[in-house]
Amino acid sequence: MQFPKGQPILGLQNSFEMMQQLFVGLRRGSGATVITSSSGVQVSYEKGEWKNGAFTYAFLYGLKTMKADANQDGQVTASEIQAFVGEYVPRLTGGLQAPAFRRENLEFDFRVW
Repeated sequence: MQFPKGQPILGLQNSFEMMQQLFVGLRRGSGATVITSSSGVQVSYEKGEWKNGAFTYAFLYGLKTMKADANQDGQVTASEIQAFVGEYVPRLTGGLQAPAFRRENLEFDFRVW
């Protein structure tokens, strides 16, 4: 792969800088919702029985079973899945992992499922 002259090659050394550039739009109140599997100082856990990491397992479980549908209206919104994985992941991991969240537009709670 060729990179333009003067352009740094992307890698672990500058991944944090790249992430800051990618998510700079969140400061503008774009309505973006970011849900990460764990905080920056935690490890994300996986188990063979989940066939995924704890976060992905909880996210899919909440959607497939509709247990994330807190108000039981037949839809799962961003805030509902956030609340569900925020409570379920720590239970799965014995408190070793907790998702992190960032929502810029609290008024727009879009449908996920």
